[in-house]
Amino acid sequence: TLLFHDITEDVNANRLADPKAATVAALAACGQVGTLKLNVRRQIEAVDDWFQALLGLSTARLTGVDVDDLVPRGERVAFSSQLDAVITSRVPSAFDTSFLTNSGEIVPVRGGIAELSGAYGSEGAIIVAARA
Repeated sequence: TLLFHDITEDVNANRLADPKAATVAALAACGQVGTLKLNVRRQIEAVDDWFQALLGLSTARLTGVDVDDLVPRGERVAFSSQLDAVITSRVPSAFDTSFLTNSGEIVPVRGGIAELSGAYGSEGAIIVAARA
């Protein structure tokens, strides 16, 4: 008795290059763009070196911080509304805002927000930003 099993999907999943991972690696290598990973409660879950340098804060200090707290009060409502719209609609969006640094400086940034969708629903969002 012979038993045949089609392994095409397994081969394709493990053989083909991952363009998403390569794109993230290229962005990190650029040194002019940063990324934040937010959980469903809008708190920072992961932060890259660029954002740490921009904000003057370590990963330990940024982890668990509500991303809205990094935005100046005057821009907070617009940014928060845009983040809510992305998470509920699952449609990525560009934004212009500013972030407060540890030294008190206000740094204008331009970026994009995309909902992070998992197998069981939303897992938060990814923010990609650069100095404006």
